[in-house]
Amino acid sequence: MKKVILLIVCIIILSGCSVEYNLTIDEFFTEDILIFTDDLSNLDVNQEDYYNKSYRALFSDMLNTNIMAYYNDENFDPYGEGIQTNVKYYNKKLINNNSMYGVNYNFDFDYNNFYRSNAIKACFNEINVSKYEDIYTLKTNNKCKLFDTYPLLDNIKIIINTDFDIIYNNADFSSDGIYTWVIDRNNYSNKSINISFDTVTDNLDDFNPEDDNEIPDDENESPDDNSDTLDNQQSKNHILIILLVVSLFFVGLIIIIVVKRKKL
Repeated sequence: MKKVILLIVCIIILSGCSVEYNLTIDEFFTEDILIFTDDLSNLDVNQEDYYNKSYRALFSDMLNTNIMAYYNDENFDPYGEGIQTNVKYYNKKLINNNSMYGVNYNFDFDYNNFYRSNAIKACFNEINVSKYEDIYTLKTNNKCKLFDTYPLLDNIKIIINTDFDIIYNNADFSSDGIYTWVIDRNNYSNKSINISFDTVTDNLDDFNPEDDNEIPDDENESPDDNSDTLDNQQSKNHILIILLVVSLFFVGLIIIIVVKRKKL
C-alpha cells in the first residue's frame, strides 16, 4: 500500500520526555502521536519540570483527559462535561514496553478535514491540502509557533517518507525517498513545509502489447489505406443510387401497365 509518513520528533529538554508525530496518508490522513519517556528507571520519581509529578502520574492524567481531534470543533460546549456528542476526540492508549512508557494518540482524518487537525494547529497556524488532478500538495505557513509556546523546545525534525512520486519539495535534504526538514530556534520564524506528490503512478510491469492494448485496425491504417477505403465507399454509394433509380423505374412502369388494363 502506498503511503506517505510524516514524522515529527520534538526534542524537548524536559528530563527525557519526547514527542513523535506520525502522519500516514493513504485513503485517510492518520495521525499517530507518541508522548513518552525512555527513562524507565525514574518512572515513579517526581519530576520538578512536571509540577513534582512522576512520569507515571503525568501519563495517567493524560489518559484520563479527552483531547479534541478538530481544532476549535464547532460542536464543543466549553461548559459541558465529559465526552460530548458529535465532538471528535483522539483515540488513546497506554504505551508500556521495555523501551518506553507513555501515551499514544491517533485519529483518522479524511482529505477534506485534515487542515483542522489539533496537533497540526499546535505547530502551524495554517496547513493547506490542495489537489490538482492526482497531485496533492501539503503546505504550511512559514512559522512554527511551538517555539514561542515552549521555551525549552530545542528543535523539530520533520521527515516525510513516501512511495509516491515527488513533484516538488522544499526539504533541507533528501535521500532514497526520505525528505527531511529541521526546524530550530534559528529558523522557526521563516520555515515552512511544502511538498507535492502524485498519487497515481503508471505501472508497466504487467503491460503486454498483445493484451487489449492494440490500436484498432482502422487507427493503424495509413493515409493511403484511408483514401482507398473512402473510394470504395463512394463506389458502393453510386451503385446503390443506380439500383434505386432502376427500381423506381420498374415500379412506375408496372403501375402504368396496371392502370391501362383497368381502363380497358
